[in-house]
Amino acid sequence: MAQSEYELLSLAQGLWLCSSARLTESLIREPRKQPPNYSPQALALLRDTLAKGVVVGLARQGGVRARFNRPTGTGAGYWWQRNPVQRLEFTEQAMSLLRWILESVPQPAAANRLDLCIRETGDALLLYFVYARLVEHECHGAAVSSPAFRHSALCWLGYCDSLAKAGPLSIEELDRLDFEILLDEQAWLFEALQRPLTRRWLGIETGKSQIDDPVYMTDLGVSQARLLERLADAAARHKRLDLLSFVFQAGARILRNRPDPEYWVKNLPQTLALEQYTDAARASMALFEAVEACYPVIEDLAAARFFDEEYEYSQLVLKHWQVYGERGLEQARSLISQVSALDRLAGESA
Repeated sequence: MAQSEYELLSLAQGLWLCSSARLTESLIREPRKQPPNYSPQALALLRDTLAKGVVVGLARQGGVRARFNRPTGTGAGYWWQRNPVQRLEFTEQAMSLLRWILESVPQPAAANRLDLCIRETGDALLLYFVYARLVEHECHGAAVSSPAFRHSALCWLGYCDSLAKAGPLSIEELDRLDFEILLDEQAWLFEALQRPLTRRWLGIETGKSQIDDPVYMTDLGVSQARLLERLADAAARHKRLDLLSFVFQAGARILRNRPDPEYWVKNLPQTLALEQYTDAARASMALFEAVEACYPVIEDLAAARFFDEEYEYSQLVLKHWQVYGERGLEQARSLISQVSALDRLAGESA
């Protein structure tokens, strides 16, 4: 086996295995020239490694423990017990992604941006795990502005804090995100990622207390707001509001500690102009305002009766909603109001 093929397969393995973290980081950080083609044996091994690796990746992130009900009468169970087993296809896009990492990913130059058209579920999941590794090893300088990652709904849902560093989620980019497939054909995948997404969004919220750049705070809040609004609309159409569980869970865990309203903005410079401070402070509440926007739909579902067609679905959604619930809604409203009061205080002292 050629050295380049060994590196390719080692990278594919290292995306999932903690024991390979040091080698993976080395492969990511040090550009390596790749041949025009790989041997058929190496490509066959790569397909096998990827097919098995994505399952390992889901297991590492806690996906195997995710238990959800479905509105189809199938009851509770693990996602692989309740969903049709899907064959994960990996196309030439996957090869282009891995080659890009090996050849040039550490360099943030515009010429190094990656532009791929990802359609297959296997490729989409690989892209998500690749971005996770790039963030982990702090090598995502070129990725944050690459269309391949910025046009991925999974990448935005998992790492909106990272991607927002290259600018907020634009309307054009938002229109490119495929929430329809994520809530239909790939709903099993979205279920499996609920736990890691909860952890990520919890980390994003707690990390806001360290943000000292008002532009970034605003860009992050705008990205969260647009992302969650579009996701909630699609979830309501597909009758899968239960898949907003990660948002309800993250919000509830933050509110459980009764944080001070200044927590989100305490690191912003005191010398900011009023408009900048106001925009940043209000943007910091994007998650809670997104949950508030979902509440009218939740209220309608709560009114469903036993004999109504949507009764089973309503009970499913309410089960996931109750972790946040009316109490969380009241706390969040109070926080939003108090943050607005901080805006006024900033204006008075300016």
